[in-house]
Amino acid sequence: MKKENKTKYQLLKELFDLSQRVAEFERLEVEHKLADEILSESEIRYRRMVDAVTPYTYSVEVQEGRAVNTRHSAGCMAVTGYDQQNYENDPNLWYSMIHPEDRTLVENAVGRIMAGDDVLPIEHRLLRHDGVVVWVRNTMVPYRSENGQLLRYDGLIENITERKKMEEELLKAKKLESVGTLAGGIAHDFNNLLQAILGSISLAKMHSDPGDKIHKFLDTAEKVSMRASDITKQLITFAQGGAPVKRTMYIGEFIKNTVLFFLGGSNVYAKLYIDADLTPVDVDEGQIRQVIHSMVSNATEAMPDGGTLTITVENVDMDVTNELPLKEGKYAKVTLSDCGTGIPGENISRIFDPFFTTKEMGSQKGTGLGLAISYSIIKNHNGLITVESEIGVGTTFHIYLPASKKDIAGKEPAKDEPPVC
Repeated sequence: MKKENKTKYQLLKELFDLSQRVAEFERLEVEHKLADEILSESEIRYRRMVDAVTPYTYSVEVQEGRAVNTRHSAGCMAVTGYDQQNYENDPNLWYSMIHPEDRTLVENAVGRIMAGDDVLPIEHRLLRHDGVVVWVRNTMVPYRSENGQLLRYDGLIENITERKKMEEELLKAKKLESVGTLAGGIAHDFNNLLQAILGSISLAKMHSDPGDKIHKFLDTAEKVSMRASDITKQLITFAQGGAPVKRTMYIGEFIKNTVLFFLGGSNVYAKLYIDADLTPVDVDEGQIRQVIHSMVSNATEAMPDGGTLTITVENVDMDVTNELPLKEGKYAKVTLSDCGTGIPGENISRIFDPFFTTKEMGSQKGTGLGLAISYSIIKNHNGLITVESEIGVGTTFHIYLPASKKDIAGKEPAKDEPPVC
């Protein structure tokens, strides 16, 4: 009886031990599955983190001399505004994004890669999802089999838009400096000659009868010479850089009064909005008045049948993320937007060039100096002037002037919000 009870006891003990081992195995299995899930989640998080800090890369698989598959890294989103799924859904998306004027450049580079050649990095433009044009540096590296057959090529896309903008501003400055040096030397001598001509005309008028034809001819010659003298003075201002004589002020009311003065008698209506807490700036009133005159003149000429010129004066902060070639800090931003004919895209990059004009040369309006001098003036104020335009929609100029380190009393009242054209 004892033996039988002992056997049952041993069986129960063994059964209990077995159940314990089964439970332990199940526990280990659950822990193993949990560890796999945690590892998988960690890998996903790691991939996302790597994608977030990794530049935009792509890989093109090649078979029999043609591309059969392209993969884009998650970095594509930051540069183009499209994600990986967008590229998978539309195999032609990449090509359609390339700026039409740069497609031949990219096609030639890809063609040389496919032909077995190595290519240097190329720089071209892309059209982002939001329509903004960005400059990129595209580096393509081929991978070949042992017998030299192209298997794929990998690419690296770097956003160089900011660098391109800096280069454009530097090029503008160099153009202004070189042309200014030439113009300055000529203008001084020419101005001296003009003064002699004007003096002779004045003396000739004194010895002629106002009713004579010769007197009328002398009047015309005098007016033309005065106009030439004004242009010469503009050249001298442009050449010398027009070192500003600054004073600290709130420019809101100054901008308003200047705009309204120059619009007097025209069929263009001004709508203004001035920040109530506008930051003070250090400016030369005469020079800024000249800049505003140039902006207003362009706007009225762009709206011959009348329209609205919207002027906004506001505070902006420039930090390390801004893409403009400006130092960090606070700025007063003056924006002038017309609803006119707009500027053709091929002319946008040239409008600040000295003597560039689409108007008839030699006319009252066609000297091509107004915007060049405006650019030079704002540059000498340590600021920046930019332009954006669309044919049939209008043109907008943005003027940035650095905030003064000085404090002055008082504030300017805010104006009504401006309407949209």
